[in-house]
Amino acid sequence: MFFLLAYALVFGTSLLLAFRLFSLSGSVQTSTCHSNGTLFHALDNKVTVGGRTRGASSVVTDGPQAEMLRFLGETCCTLPARGKDLRVLAGPKQFFSELLRQISAAQHRIVLSALYIGDGPLARQLVTALRNRVSKARSDRKALDVCILLDYNRMHVRQNLKTVAELLNLQSEAASPGADSAVNVRLFLFQSPCRWNWLVAPFGRAREALGVQHTKIFCFDNCQTILTGANLSDDYFDTRVDRYLAVHDNPHVAAWFSGLVDALCALSYPVGIHKECNTNAGSATVAGCGGTKKWGQNANSSSGEFVVHAGSNLTIFPNMAGVDPSTQWYEFCEVAERRLRDFANSSGAVAAEAWQVEQHPEMEDEATGHYDTLLFPTMQCARANIFHDSFIVQMLLRMAPRSTHIYLASPYLNMYGHFVDELLASSSPYDFITASVSTNGWYGSKGFARYIPYFYLQLQRAFRYLMKEYKCAHRIRLHEFSAEGKTYHAKGLWFTKDQKQGGAPVGGVGISSARASGANNNNVVNCEETWDHVGEPYLVSYGSTNYGSRSVHRDVEVEVFLYTTNEGLRGALRQDLISLLQESTSVSDERFVGNGEGRFQPLVSLMAQMGQDLL
Repeated sequence: MFFLLAYALVFGTSLLLAFRLFSLSGSVQTSTCHSNGTLFHALDNKVTVGGRTRGASSVVTDGPQAEMLRFLGETCCTLPARGKDLRVLAGPKQFFSELLRQISAAQHRIVLSALYIGDGPLARQLVTALRNRVSKARSDRKALDVCILLDYNRMHVRQNLKTVAELLNLQSEAASPGADSAVNVRLFLFQSPCRWNWLVAPFGRAREALGVQHTKIFCFDNCQTILTGANLSDDYFDTRVDRYLAVHDNPHVAAWFSGLVDALCALSYPVGIHKECNTNAGSATVAGCGGTKKWGQNANSSSGEFVVHAGSNLTIFPNMAGVDPSTQWYEFCEVAERRLRDFANSSGAVAAEAWQVEQHPEMEDEATGHYDTLLFPTMQCARANIFHDSFIVQMLLRMAPRSTHIYLASPYLNMYGHFVDELLASSSPYDFITASVSTNGWYGSKGFARYIPYFYLQLQRAFRYLMKEYKCAHRIRLHEFSAEGKTYHAKGLWFTKDQKQGGAPVGGVGISSARASGANNNNVVNCEETWDHVGEPYLVSYGSTNYGSRSVHRDVEVEVFLYTTNEGLRGALRQDLISLLQESTSVSDERFVGNGEGRFQPLVSLMAQMGQDLL
């Protein structure tokens, strides 16, 4: 039996290696310049015309912070805000409640971008809220635009098709005879360009390894924005912990993020119901109705063919870009790069408009107050030759002064190599928060996927021993989110003032996590403490990236860096961090030796290393 298992694992490893090589060869290999561990490949300076340090002097109080802020202003679009208009949402239930509230209150526009929408009762409740809002707009004869962007590969999962069909019924109702033409519901599916898309099409979720549309952006009425890493399914509305930032009454932030969604929609497949082929042919939303193909194949942009799913009457029309990301992947990558750079150029006007109040004080009223917060959005799309986010993250890790304590959260601790280089060269203390095996979202999955949490545990083990090899273990701590009954999906960076200048990271298991971890967990530090040593963060990120090779090279990601001098907001950002630490356990070396759960397992470790770029 052992030999059969070993043979199966070796065979699986060989397939994994072959798939990894195929998937890499199927993408545009961008020309990156590496020197001393640096990735010099971001958006050109001419693209970041929105990057401005105007007004920065009014919020910067520290020399090293000013240098980091100046760098962000030179390489990102700078969007000013008022700290009182930003709110950190406390958990998945508050996130779900805020989504429902914003959908119900929306008067003109709703923009939703996520990996997928689930089909559970809470996800159906979300769709019902959308349906009710569309119905009300129709009955009131008011204009309403609903734009939804999801991932092509994930939405092919069978259980998600039902929800898609529900969304398309909204579109059908909006376009039905007698309906107000000002009500418009649009659904798009983005497919990552790769020559091997056709090869993995029959293999369910395995196709996601080639890359996905991973952004999570929710905008309402061109002035309300929610930024997070959470998807739109029941787990993310109930027990899967993520991070959420709500930006209220800021049209400039909403304009930037909804503009990015529009740019991605212009590179995606529009979706409708089958009868729309006869009623809407030639429209801007449904481009071409030349013939049908089987579900699982791609709609052909050049021939005008569309894809029909007989069971749900769901139709995918040819890609809006005019080229197919599977059969014309190279041309698609060129079109995508051009359109995303056009978006980056045009976003400068958004930032310029945002700064008009500061340039003209007479436009400001007493109720609004001065700007005390800056937001710097970043974007990553390696297949379109855009490495903006990874460049920003790497440079910030490099520029962080010794006096800064850095916290990095990722549900999957599989850091990109260039980020690890910066960590090794740094002198700053670090704390990493990741998922334990039992709080990993893949835990309990069926089939081969059930091994994924153990792959990440072996990668965590390798990371720990790398830190010891480079004499960095004294300033780097690992924490595993261990709350019972929850799973972990939070990601982000916190740059905080180190409360113990030059000292090692302080910490252990919080009071609540000591209860959650249970008495049988002998691989973690079991102690109680307060978190008074955690300083207030001056720079924090929210977004979808997991800081791994996959996020850098395969997926479409978006992130925002937030700098603020608002004491109330800084306190909320600090509490957001502490809440994760309190439900986490501090990992000790015993976890990776002897009979510890993370002990070296040759075959599992080999497969984890071979598939590292896919995880």
